[in-house]
Amino acid sequence: MVEPDRRRRQAFIDEMNGRLDYRHMRPVVAADIGAVVDREADFEYFIDRSVLPLMIRDAQRAGITLFFVRVQRRPEGGRPPGQSDALRRYVARLREYVLLRGALWRDDTGDAALTIDLYSDGDHLAREARPRYTGLFWNRVHPLLQ
Repeated sequence: MVEPDRRRRQAFIDEMNGRLDYRHMRPVVAADIGAVVDREADFEYFIDRSVLPLMIRDAQRAGITLFFVRVQRRPEGGRPPGQSDALRRYVARLREYVLLRGALWRDDTGDAALTIDLYSDGDHLAREARPRYTGLFWNRVHPLLQ
């Protein structure tokens, strides 16, 4: 991985913080809703309306490799929540898109180690579970960073 100098890194962070301001976000993101309607999970339609191409471009210019992690939503009955076919297609296309552009990708969906006791409210981690989750996360991500 390329380690950019401090000034370039800070400029990149400042630019990303500006671009990722909530006023620039889409009102509906497919992965954030329970039942995905096909038209809302149309990757090809939304990709050029999103900040993702800009993030990847700016990271490449700054010499930074982006790493995208799709976190597992709160398990239901010991299993990850169901996903519509539309959501599965959307995520597959997103994965392909970022990998083809040199970014890294990890999908935690279906990871049996991510049990309900790790979660607090909604899809958020419980404070007391953070050390355990960090260990799990590092063990899965570290090999991808080599």
